[in-house]
Amino acid sequence: MRRVKMINVFLVASVSAVLHGAMAVLFVPVMSLFFLAQHASLSQLNNPITENAMVLAVIAPVAWAAVGFAAGAFMGFVWNMFAGAPIKPQIVRMAVPIRAASQTSAA
Repeated sequence: MRRVKMINVFLVASVSAVLHGAMAVLFVPVMSLFFLAQHASLSQLNNPITENAMVLAVIAPVAWAAVGFAAGAFMGFVWNMFAGAPIKPQIVRMAVPIRAASQTSAA
């Protein structure tokens, strides 16, 4: 059996942040496009809600990467908590009652 090794928490958090940021870069513009298509009339395009949604589309990948960093740091920390103090097998001894042998022949 292999020994569980401790990991670099910052590396795990960085990789998680990059993956979450990449997902956000791919999916948030698509959601933003759907939102813009829903409110595509000219009277609604000048609405501050639409502008706020577009600003949110720019900020969301950075915020989601920060969430990914926090989640990765938490996962790495929890991993190191358990990897740092592995459970060692212990021998358990229990008293087992033994019957006395018969004094007479069984045959």
